[in-house]
Amino acid sequence: MRLRRNCLWALMPLGAMALSALATQTSAQEPVTQPRAVVPEAAVGTTQSDQGPDGTINVRTDTYQVTGSSYKDLWSSVQRAAMENGPEMGIGEASISFQPRANFEEGQGGCVASDVAVDMNAVLTFPEWHHTGEAAANATAAFDRMLAYLRVHEAQHVEIAREYRAKMIDAIKTLPAATSCEGMRAAVQKAALAINALHQKAQRRYDVEQRKMSTELFGREG
Repeated sequence: MRLRRNCLWALMPLGAMALSALATQTSAQEPVTQPRAVVPEAAVGTTQSDQGPDGTINVRTDTYQVTGSSYKDLWSSVQRAAMENGPEMGIGEASISFQPRANFEEGQGGCVASDVAVDMNAVLTFPEWHHTGEAAANATAAFDRMLAYLRVHEAQHVEIAREYRAKMIDAIKTLPAATSCEGMRAAVQKAALAINALHQKAQRRYDVEQRKMSTELFGREG
């Protein structure tokens, strides 16, 4: 048996994993639940990693600055940041990419993919508040609500990505043997891209559901 070793491609980071500044709202009566997925503290460069035989999951945090000591100034800063960030990000973002890897083994029965792994990289972006002097109580409360909700929201994006990463691994592992390793490589790519497309749809569907459920978060001074 001849063993061919080849590292596969990295899929492009997903877009549209963002929240709109005017849509990141949650009910004041419902407490914010703790995210099930790993979400680092909102500090630049903070990273959490999970590593196993089927690949590595890296979750890294990035931030951008908002300013203002009063509620009005802080809210204006958030709105400006959302406009500058663009619709693909809004006030928070989860940028996620997958990188499938495999060895190709060629034998009498054809070529198969072995040692299948899928690395996942997620960069979560949150606002970081910088202010001079004593901040108004309503501004502090509003920012805390917003950040707490964003952490839960982006954590769920990571959880969805974990689910589809597992689906991608299973899809590649269950591929039948191909007549050549070139054909097997093409089959792996097709399977990975198909799962990635489903992953993007699931992420967008979650964002739409969240917008429908939203009531109040940052757009009130309470």
